[in-house]
Amino acid sequence: MKPLFSLNDFSFSYNGKTYIFDHIDLDLMKDEIVLLTGENGSGKSTLCNILCKNIARFNGSIIFEEKEFTGIEPLYLFLKMLYIKEQTHQNLLGATPEEDIAIWQHRFIQKDTKHLKEERSFILKKFGLDKIAEKPLWECSAGQQKRTVLTSLLLNSHKYWILDEPLYSLDKEGSKILLSLLVHHKINRQGALIATNKPDTFAIVADRIIEVSAGTISG
Repeated sequence: MKPLFSLNDFSFSYNGKTYIFDHIDLDLMKDEIVLLTGENGSGKSTLCNILCKNIARFNGSIIFEEKEFTGIEPLYLFLKMLYIKEQTHQNLLGATPEEDIAIWQHRFIQKDTKHLKEERSFILKKFGLDKIAEKPLWECSAGQQKRTVLTSLLLNSHKYWILDEPLYSLDKEGSKILLSLLVHHKINRQGALIATNKPDTFAIVADRIIEVSAGTISG
């Protein structure tokens, strides 16, 4: 199987002097769950942002699905990948948990249907959000907000996931739900890149652990 991502002689620096990544090579497979570890500031979030085209400038080569990454449109990547940022508020789309899920379902394009409403009800219950479905998100706890963000995983189970510190602000019950979703993702031969400072939490699903340190990647 060909890699989903292939980074070759890849380098990146914000200021052109200090390199966060310095001539690295890295392959990420579509059906592989990879943990990206390293100290805060080592470059984990930076790599996630580059792979999602939130940062466009880099040196070297990135190949995605055997195509040059620079020539791929962001919309195409959106159809192939789901990126959840570390900061919860950067991921929220709606004003309530139910509205957030509804936006992921039809993005104001499709008409709401009985099937979509039933699907929403199922997701809300699975994530323990059914009793606060209409509660304004700004009145919800940090854990409830993060669980609302993670509902998008169920609606994008066919995609490759890039998760930046998914345990941030997540409560104990939410962590169990996340791990369960990752187990099913793995069973369905779907992959993910998980940037985390707590690799032990994901040991049951991880195929590989790579560490970012001093401009290099190992593992």
